[in-house]
Amino acid sequence: MDDLYREQIIERYKSPQYRGHLDPNDIYFEDDNPLCGDHIEITLQVGEGNKVTNAAFDGHGKRIALLGGFGVAHHVTIGTDVVAHF
Repeated sequence: MDDLYREQIIERYKSPQYRGHLDPNDIYFEDDNPLCGDHIEITLQVGEGNKVTNAAFDGHGKRIALLGGFGVAHHVTIGTDVVAHF
């Protein structure tokens, strides 16, 4: 079972969905972990009715940190009501 999860993590790291930076963006968030040097940026584009129209993340650091960025971008999928989540 561990090998299956390890394989999925490596595959997501090599070709992650939502990777990049949206410009222009309506919501921008970045954070650093000073203990290990991880850095993550999340950008969202929001349209009518406060619905997410596009989401992206970028950064550098350990695989698990970048997969966290993917998880946020994936969770805030297109059509999510921004007011309800933030």
